Amino acid sequence: MRFKVPVPVSWPPPGPKELPFELAIKTGVGAGLSLYAADALGLGFPVYALLAVATTAELGASSSFLLVCYRLIGTVLGVTATVVVVQYWTVTPLSAGIVMGMLVLVCWGVGAQHAARLAPLIFAVGITEYASAQSARQWATGRILATIVGAVVTLAVSAVPVPVGRHSARRRSGPEVHPGVDAPPGFHAGQE
Repeated sequence: MRFKVPVPVSWPPPGPKELPFELAIKTGVGAGLSLYAADALGLGFPVYALLAVATTAELGASSSFLLVCYRLIGTVLGVTATVVVVQYWTVTPLSAGIVMGMLVLVCWGVGAQHAARLAPLIFAVGITEYASAQSARQWATGRILATIVGAVVTLAVSAVPVPVGRHSARRRSGPEVHPGVDAPPGFHAGQE
């Protein structure tokens, strides 16, 4: 019997002799470039460019592209909800809970399940840190622009092959975890 469970694309996982040097290089270079670009563009929230790289960098551009799409969907939904709630509704524990639950449902409804944790997280940061309508709009704009900068840098860096020797993780492709992928032979439910 085969189970559909989230499993790493590279099976078995890398051992102590196989370190993800290529991913580390791409993440580090992408982080530096995204911070430089965000500063050069005068973006008010460069940390979000760094976070975009840290959460979307992968070994290949197609893998990063999927993660970037989810990141952008979660970001747009989260900041939109923040601005709407701060401007047109009162921020209370009840309203925050309702909106966060709705964001999860919307993400699943549009087929962006991987954004279902990010959108409420962004909303939570927005309503707690930027409680006035004007500052929420400025934060939302800066957040989206910085995320786009980080996403573009991630895609560029992920497209460049990095030869790192015989232990290169290059033979792997795809995001680190694919929900619903068939488990490899010998894998039993409950193993994680």
